[in-house]
Amino acid sequence: MLLGVFFFVGSVKSFCLALDMKFPAPTIVVKLGGASITKKSEFETIDYDSLVKSATSLAAVIAKQPHNYIVVHGAGSYGHHQAKKFNLRGCFDSPPPPSSPSQLPGVCATRLSVQKLNLLVVEALINAGLKAVSISPMNLSVLCGEGTNSMARMISLVTDCVVRGYVPVIHGDACFTKAIPGAGIVSGDPMCEVLAKHFCKSNNPNDCAIFVTDVPGIFPKCPKKFQVDNELIREIIVDERGQIVSKMNINTAVVDEYDVTGGILSKIDSAVQIARAGVPVHIVEGNTEELFRCASGEQFVGTTILRST
Repeated sequence: MLLGVFFFVGSVKSFCLALDMKFPAPTIVVKLGGASITKKSEFETIDYDSLVKSATSLAAVIAKQPHNYIVVHGAGSYGHHQAKKFNLRGCFDSPPPPSSPSQLPGVCATRLSVQKLNLLVVEALINAGLKAVSISPMNLSVLCGEGTNSMARMISLVTDCVVRGYVPVIHGDACFTKAIPGAGIVSGDPMCEVLAKHFCKSNNPNDCAIFVTDVPGIFPKCPKKFQVDNELIREIIVDERGQIVSKMNINTAVVDEYDVTGGILSKIDSAVQIARAGVPVHIVEGNTEELFRCASGEQFVGTTILRST
């Protein structure tokens, strides 16, 4: 496991704040995973067909019924290579690792790369008919290691976008730490978690988070390497503590060598925490019809993570 036009903006913002930022129309936080929109093993290479498919699917859903979208995308083959080269690590709410002045060029190179991808994502969404606008975490003072505490300006801007009918498009980013000259990576997964908890109504199936990946969902073992005795897990149930109560064994040992943000472990953890808050999380494959079906409320092939009742 992300929009309406109002005249009196100040009044609307106060109204949304009073409701903990929940909006009348269904709100979906969409995480476009880097592996679903880029060719992750090829340096700065877009998977154009998959990106366009996701963009047109989201536009087609809005054509059927008004929805609020908040889009977050990963970096894939953009950004991760540069971050790995300069040893920039993901640290959204955990203590950032020690850093040195030698990493400063890595911040510049990583940000340049992820902003290239963000431009392509925003362009694809606009071409599909959505009013997409770019949001960069560093520009809004999101800090590594500070977690939700540094997300206030982003939440405010996302709110301003949504109430005006825009689709905010947020990317994983290289960001500073409080300590100078510290820096690290703020991944899209924990930002999805914060945004879904803040904007989606709990226990309402129309509000949800959708994680778009390059596989059909969660499997006991890596589906790219194991095809035998490896069926798609259709549903995962978590309790109020965020513990998985479904009887299953998920092998998360396979991690992409260039992924500096925690790979599948980070994604599952963020999805579980969203579900723990009462917001359903659906994991579907990009470049298929499943995103459209899922966002439309139709039956789809994928994994759903829910809180136990």
